[in-house]
Amino acid sequence: IRKILASSIKKSNFAILNPSVSSDGEIEKALIRKWNIAGVVCRQSGGRNEILWHRICLSMGINLWMLERPTKFKHINSVDSYHKLIKRLKSIV
Repeated sequence: IRKILASSIKKSNFAILNPSVSSDGEIEKALIRKWNIAGVVCRQSGGRNEILWHRICLSMGINLWMLERPTKFKHINSVDSYHKLIKRLKSIV
């Protein structure tokens, strides 16, 4: 949620849904129609959400792009949040 709020996307153009509540995809379909969405970017998880997005996008004739989690490379240190970055920097000093 913090990452989307920090992005340049207008706050009126994103939706945060609880997948366990929206298991049939009707809310997602309504948002796709309302905002005239032509494609969805989704994390490739292999789970219920991925299956749901495949089904929704196929039934609505829109594109689906799956983001694969990058593999970890040896000897490359990375962080995925501000707090982890600060912690890492403090450990170096």
